Formats: sequence, C-alpha cells, structure tokens
Amino acid sequence: MSISKRFSVYSLIFIFLTGAVTWLVVQKAVSDQVFLEYEHNAKTAQRNMLHHLKASDFRPGDERLEGRAFDEFMTESMVGNHFDFVKIWGLNGQILYSNDRSIIGKKFEVEEDMRLALSGRVVSEVTKPGAISHGAPIKGKKEASYLEVYTPIELGGKIVGVFETYCDLTAVYERTEKINTSIVAVISVSLVLLWFALSRIVKQA
Repeated sequence: MSISKRFSVYSLIFIFLTGAVTWLVVQKAVSDQVFLEYEHNAKTAQRNMLHHLKASDFRPGDERLEGRAFDEFMTESMVGNHFDFVKIWGLNGQILYSNDRSIIGKKFEVEEDMRLALSGRVVSEVTKPGAISHGAPIKGKKEASYLEVYTPIELGGKIVGVFETYCDLTAVYERTEKINTSIVAVISVSLVLLWFALSRIVKQA
C-alpha cells in the first residue's frame, strides 16, 4: 500500500475516533451543565421556601405544612412550574408535605440519599418513575427519566429537614441531543474537509 493510501486510511480512522470521542465529551458536558442548572433551581426554590417556614413546622405533631395556605404557595410557585413531584421531609423520616397528599404524615426509613442531605450535602441522581419510592403521582411516563434532588433545609443554623424534588428530563434529553448533533455535525464536516485537504497534499507530495 502506498504512503498516500496508508495516510488516507489511518487519518480516516483517526477522524472517526475523534468524532466519536467528541460526541461523548460534548454529551457529558451538556448533561452535566443541565443537571447543575436543575440543582441550582432546587436550591433556589428551597431558599424561597424558607421565607414560608419556621423551625416549629418540623416539630412532631405540627400540621401547618399540611394546611391550605402552604399548599397553595407550593402549588403556585413550584409544583408544575418547576418540579413534577416534591416532598418535605422531617429529620425522623416523616413526610411533612408533598403534592401527593396521600403520603403526608407517613414515616419511612431514612435512606442513604436522605442521610447525606441531612449532613448538609445536596444529592442528585437520575431515576425512573418505577424506582420512585414513597409516592409518585406521575402518570403515563413509564419511559421517562427524572432528576431527583435532595436539598437540606436549614433554619436557625441547624438542618431541620430535606426538600426533595423531581424534574422530568424528557425535554432536556431532546434538547441536549439536538445540541450534541449540531456540534458533532460541524466538527465532523470540518474534520472530513481537513482529511480531503491533507490527503490531496500527501498525494501530490
């Protein structure tokens, strides 16, 4: 095989691998940015919510978070507009508020994500509706993915509970796929043109 043919084959393989790696890197970068944005939204919502909370709301037996006024605030400002599903947890694993009214007041085992949030960390993970425990008023979206975010609630310098949110990632994945496709298409065309130009130079040489 001549030098020009070897160059054409090897450079074409290199261009293909470069395109594949670029697609993976771009996809991860865009997804990470979206997840950071959603985490920021959850933290912002938590800060806005603090103006409507007080430490006594998290004491056993207090039912203010179950009241109509707080429910209207959550519905108008968060549920539906930013999040598909929300919960406010007490320290003992009791759900003090949720847009799934059937689980309010119920107590569940404190799992690892909750423990990390109670230690002061913001925890997030991608999950499916079937994997959502402790209530899930999400109908007809069995194939959808959700970003689940646990945000610690701090009042008076102490962590008193956890704010848990779910966001449907279907639209996000569609948007990132378009961005990825556009970027990779531009890079691929550029690399192919470069390949043609270099192959021509090598052949002439």
